Amino acid sequence: MKTGGSTMRNKGIILLMAGMVSCGVQKNVTSEEGKEKGKQIGEKERMQLKFSFAEATHRKIFGDLDRAIILYQECLKIDPENTASLYELSNIYNYLGEKELAVQYAEKAFENERDNKWYGMHLAGLYHQEGKIEKAVDVYREMTDRNPKEMDIKYNLATLYVSNGEYRDALTIFEEMEKSMGINEMVNMAKYNIYEKEGKHHLAVNELKKLISVFPEEVKYRGLLAELYDEMGEDEKAVMAYQDLFKIDPEHGLAQMSVSSYYRRKGEYKKSLEWFEMAVRNPEIELDDKIQAMLVYVNQQDVLEEYNQELEDIIEKLAGEYPEEINAMALAADYYIKTKNAEKARLYLEEMTEINPESFGVWEQWIFMENETGNFIEMVRVAEEAIKIFPEVPNLYLYISIGLFQIEEYDRMVEYAETGTKYSNNNDNIRKELYALIGEGYHALGEDEKSDRAFEEALKINPEDIMVLNNYAYYLSERGNELEKALEMSWKCLEIEPENYTYLDTYAWILYKMGKTEEAVKYIRKSFEAGGQNDPEILEHYGDILYEMGETDEAINVWKRSVENGNTKEEIKNKIDAGEGRNK
Repeated sequence: MKTGGSTMRNKGIILLMAGMVSCGVQKNVTSEEGKEKGKQIGEKERMQLKFSFAEATHRKIFGDLDRAIILYQECLKIDPENTASLYELSNIYNYLGEKELAVQYAEKAFENERDNKWYGMHLAGLYHQEGKIEKAVDVYREMTDRNPKEMDIKYNLATLYVSNGEYRDALTIFEEMEKSMGINEMVNMAKYNIYEKEGKHHLAVNELKKLISVFPEEVKYRGLLAELYDEMGEDEKAVMAYQDLFKIDPEHGLAQMSVSSYYRRKGEYKKSLEWFEMAVRNPEIELDDKIQAMLVYVNQQDVLEEYNQELEDIIEKLAGEYPEEINAMALAADYYIKTKNAEKARLYLEEMTEINPESFGVWEQWIFMENETGNFIEMVRVAEEAIKIFPEVPNLYLYISIGLFQIEEYDRMVEYAETGTKYSNNNDNIRKELYALIGEGYHALGEDEKSDRAFEEALKINPEDIMVLNNYAYYLSERGNELEKALEMSWKCLEIEPENYTYLDTYAWILYKMGKTEEAVKYIRKSFEAGGQNDPEILEHYGDILYEMGETDEAINVWKRSVENGNTKEEIKNKIDAGEGRNK
């Protein structure tokens, strides 16, 4: 309620300003306006008009806009040409968003008093809001003709020309204003901006030099001049402009940032970072500006690698100067994640979650880091802490399940994944991933029926998920179950990725299980050609197929290659022994 009251009070203030303008012109409205239009208003009507107008303005100030509208309209019943009431009604309707009525009343007010610049500027402003630039320009042109010495009217007309892309007309007016007023920040900066848009850098330089000659202590013009010279490729002039700037204010934060940016653009990162370090220590510069500038360095891998120590020093200074600021910690955490320093990143991430445990993004960043570094036990621990705060967020159940799968805690993994499916009804992708993990978990636990059901649920959500299709098909083939179905799923994978050596191997293995060794050997060789020639499992499969085809010597050689490439299963050793025994 307090907020609402404050808002209403602000409404009153906004409308009061308009009322002050209208009250200033009201004296001539009720008496002289009537004479001008040939109307005769009696004394009683004049008093009623005065009372109604005052009461309407009072109501407007205190936010009773409906009653104010009624009272202003009563004024118009007494005197339909009452310009002040027309103007006030236009202001109220504009505030209420009823633009068409606002324009109608403003047009009538300006029609009645074309010499009143406030009415004209109000009407032009409404036209501008509605995108009727030409109409706004026409109003300002008329007002300029009627009020040739009014600089604010000229300035508004020129800015309208700029917004409409009519730069020549705008410059003509700005030149006239400069002749009349002398060098002026608004006018000369407007000219500078036009020349910049047009790519006329030398003319833009002239405007900045004019401003510097009149305001020699104002560093922002020198900063703009230095940046402009840099943009023009005039490096020496840019450096001189910065030097002049620091003679005036050696601790100027914005200038320090500008110089740092200048050297960075030139590729002189050592100098750039030296200046940036000064800027980091400068209390004039907002933290967010420092962070945004720092991100430019952090996001360039080559700079990150070559200037690692310098960047780390600055990061630590920044975090040290803002010990309670989450954004400074987030920058440090991001930096250490990028530089593969998980230990330091973890310190900042932990501190951030302690300060603001409700920030899900920080928890997620921490979980991702642990996953990327292969620290799955820590990944599970962090996600389990997060799930205490966000018990219904399905992502967390997925992250925990992935971590538990990696450390082969399948019982816990299945439990978390199944719970996660209850919270993932609105996210098909996460729901599908959870069912796929349930399928993997039950497969590892030897509960094939439950595994199959989970894979089926995953495929209901996305029948084209090739990882689920491939794994499910392979597990069926290993058991010798539903081989036709397995072959169909495996073929789907090859239709999507025909050169994937894992999928080619699965398809070959299913054919082998079906007794189609001739076809199987063709696809296992394609798997080799696609890059699987050193995969120990694919080599074992190839040996099995060759052995079934009676090519014992070649099978033994391939099995031995499987062992050389990391196959440590006891089964493969038995196969080699059996093959060598067959040859004897």
